[in-house]
Amino acid sequence: MTSIPSRGGNTKFTPSGKHDACPICRRVKDGDCRISSGLVLCHRNTDHKVGDVIKGWVFAGVSDDGRTGKFTPHKPLKKQLEIIYGYSDTQRSKRYSKNGKKCFAVQNLVGGRWAPGAGLNRWPVFFENEALAGLDSLDSDGVVWEFEGEKCCELAVQGGLLAVSQPGHAHSSGQRVPRYQRLKEGGCTLLIYVADYDKEGEKKAAEAVEGAQGAGLKIKVIRARQVWPDTPSGGSIDDAPGTVKDRAAALRAFVELQAPEPEPTPDHETDHVTPMQSAAESLGLSQKIAGERDRFTFSQLLPPKMAAAVELIQEDLPTDPLSACLLFLVGLSGLLKIGTRASSSYRHSVPINLYLALVAWSGVAKSPCKRKLVEAPAELVKKDFMAAYERKLRAWREECKTVKRKEDRPPEPKCVLPHLNSYNAASLSAQLMVHDKERQPILLIRDELSGLLREIEHDTKGGTGAAEAQFLEAFDGDGYVSVRVEAGVRQYKHCHVCFFGCIQPQVLQDFINGESHGDDTTGRWARLLLCRLPAQPLKTEDQDPSPERLSAYQQAEHYLKQCCWDAHCLPPKTYELSQEARIYFHEWFNKHQRVALMPTTAPVIRSMLMKTSAHALRLAGALHVAKTLELRDAAPERISCRQVELATQIVDQLHAETAQFHDQQETDSMLLMRHIHEQGFRADGCTWQWAKQQGTRAIRAMGSKMFAQAVQELVTLGYGVVKVEKPLTYRALKEMTK
Repeated sequence: MTSIPSRGGNTKFTPSGKHDACPICRRVKDGDCRISSGLVLCHRNTDHKVGDVIKGWVFAGVSDDGRTGKFTPHKPLKKQLEIIYGYSDTQRSKRYSKNGKKCFAVQNLVGGRWAPGAGLNRWPVFFENEALAGLDSLDSDGVVWEFEGEKCCELAVQGGLLAVSQPGHAHSSGQRVPRYQRLKEGGCTLLIYVADYDKEGEKKAAEAVEGAQGAGLKIKVIRARQVWPDTPSGGSIDDAPGTVKDRAAALRAFVELQAPEPEPTPDHETDHVTPMQSAAESLGLSQKIAGERDRFTFSQLLPPKMAAAVELIQEDLPTDPLSACLLFLVGLSGLLKIGTRASSSYRHSVPINLYLALVAWSGVAKSPCKRKLVEAPAELVKKDFMAAYERKLRAWREECKTVKRKEDRPPEPKCVLPHLNSYNAASLSAQLMVHDKERQPILLIRDELSGLLREIEHDTKGGTGAAEAQFLEAFDGDGYVSVRVEAGVRQYKHCHVCFFGCIQPQVLQDFINGESHGDDTTGRWARLLLCRLPAQPLKTEDQDPSPERLSAYQQAEHYLKQCCWDAHCLPPKTYELSQEARIYFHEWFNKHQRVALMPTTAPVIRSMLMKTSAHALRLAGALHVAKTLELRDAAPERISCRQVELATQIVDQLHAETAQFHDQQETDSMLLMRHIHEQGFRADGCTWQWAKQQGTRAIRAMGSKMFAQAVQELVTLGYGVVKVEKPLTYRALKEMTK
């Protein structure tokens, strides 16, 4: 123990170290931070506001030498005023804590006194006057940064950024428009919106984009998680490391590193349209993989202990949280007994089985990913089934010794195989008969998915088509009947089949866009969740792991094996959605169905969208089973809304990636309908003359007859009306994506 004098007298401090991490910055080395029961001197946190609560400690200012921040234990009062944010002379917001919970209240000045409520006057953005003054300065670059919350805005300003924030009670897209217009008139040429790392942050980012478009202001959205990968849920610049100037510099550097946006091409120089958002784009299918995958974390996807184990196992693999967790989940779902289902209503349920394909280039360790995250965790189950088979085989051999005639011998026992790597349609049917009798699942694993796809195509062209039919029907847990002269009748009533395979991107694209031209008439591709392996180098280490690290790795391996064993031991059950989850799921599903049925939706996208509910419900069930295995009796009975929400986000993300493999050539009619509908939002509507004037050479070549047919189709579907008969004028009534 070290005695270090402080302003209040002598206090006994413990230096930060391996066994005494700083409670503020979690530092475990160098002894730079000093810790006591009533005071912490943190070497890395000196730029907070007095009164800020950091991890259960209150910032009390900076030490006399300016080297450390002083923190005292947080003792929340029943109601404690923390800070007041002034928006104008007559408008303010106050933040306070009540029973340890952060609360906000808005006030307006009435008769010289602050009264509760927003008042009648419109609110500006926080720091609006300061932003306008900065834009008016000679060295202004015209950039304004927007943050979610006054605290983040103040930190950004302290770091040297020109920053604003919306009032918490009034931040809809329509309320933003006049505020953005004032910024634009004041000299703002670009608004950079920094979204918080949570669902609310994404929602407000969308509001910002819509509001900026309404004001005619250019906007760029970045996410705090992209800049600082360790950002916690709901976090932003206030949770980022470093001083406020370091954080501001990190934001500037991130934006500067982004690829510049292409300048718009004049209409007379382009040969293609940029019509309204396609159905695919409305679901986020045009978004890039890397940026969107940042929202998925191990702790978000799996319960804590399971998440930590999977994260440790995959450390030397070229995986990210989403791909690693999906690999483990497909193996886990492949151990659930026949009859294990997820239900969204009393009329609809699906087996909790997954069809997953890992898409990655050759040489990026697809096989180690499969071995460590899919095959190895199931080792205990494999050994148990093999031991049971050997016991049955010994008993059968003993029984056969007492039977003289070979034809009187009992049938030879068959082995239940948790994993199957090589098979054809006939052998798989025979194996599924065995599994149906034992009520056991099976996981089909193909190192090269292309081999199975070629077998299916060969069988479809020159054979019976049984291979594809079997692959498709097994997804739904249905039975199968086949009759062959040589083999007789083969049938099973139920099955629980999971599938995992690996394939290279170019090979996959060639299959998808082959003879079917991406139409996916059978639904083969719609049944597969295609998960791209991130393009990143393999991780290597120069030194052997420490005994502690090796022990932790072995414990993680053992825990995942135990989880899979417990999954295998679960009795078959139908897991139902909670009421909140059911409402969310049906709303999400119906939205996708509406988009799928739009006339402008490409057939391949339509096929994918029609299977979204099946995938999301299966994933939600798998996530719930994982939680049940970890929490056991403490786990909720029903699938939560959070699990359903996460499952839908995963499905949307993977479908967005899948869409990139498809050739999405639009027909002339689809192209024309999109163009007419976009132009139809004009007050004067859209005539053929206007459509030609605003269209490309391809549009102009279609003629007035096709124009009239397209208008009639749009009107029939309820997207617009005929405003004037002569000349035929179309008026759009609603967005196709709604």
